[in-house]
Amino acid sequence: MVNETKIKIFIADDHQIIIDGISLLLMHEPGFEVVGSADNGAKAYERIILLKPDIAILDIKMPELSGLEILKNLTEQKSPVKVVLLTMHKNNSYIQEAIKAGAYSYLFKNVSQEDLVKTLQLVHSGMKVFTELQEESNLANPKPFFSKREKEIFNLVLTGLTSKQISEKLIISQFTVNSHRKNINRKTQCNTLQQLQKWVETNKIN
Repeated sequence: MVNETKIKIFIADDHQIIIDGISLLLMHEPGFEVVGSADNGAKAYERIILLKPDIAILDIKMPELSGLEILKNLTEQKSPVKVVLLTMHKNNSYIQEAIKAGAYSYLFKNVSQEDLVKTLQLVHSGMKVFTELQEESNLANPKPFFSKREKEIFNLVLTGLTSKQISEKLIISQFTVNSHRKNINRKTQCNTLQQLQKWVETNKIN
């Protein structure tokens, strides 16, 4: 029986060795299931529509349809599939186009197993992960995604309420509030109320 809690992954690359390698890595990681793969863009697009994975890892350059073209098609259709683009090339124009088209992350093929797994977990939670690219190309970090509950708590934190007061107001445990606050701090890279208020001045909560 399929474990519904697993993150469903689809992999597309015109080199089978890349597909096999990523599949093997994820096979030994709890919480992941590779539900399909393809060695060209046209097949990949058809199978993604059919299989509805949580995340599609797509090579930038593939026969028939590129990873970017698939991403743009999925974005236009408002597909819930989150796309992580994979490439050998550190090309700023590709990176900028990927971010603009709605990619959740952009990884290089020499990514470590640890970084791949961490990125996929963050992407599945709704975050856009471009940390390595900031170091490589000084691109601005896309605004993080916040869940409905995180937005609620974020707005209450901004009013100066404590975790205890927020838990009483929302009728949830203080542990849950603190967990969401940690996620908010991680996504905004802020640790104090003053930093959060300053962050909000220049960013919108997505």
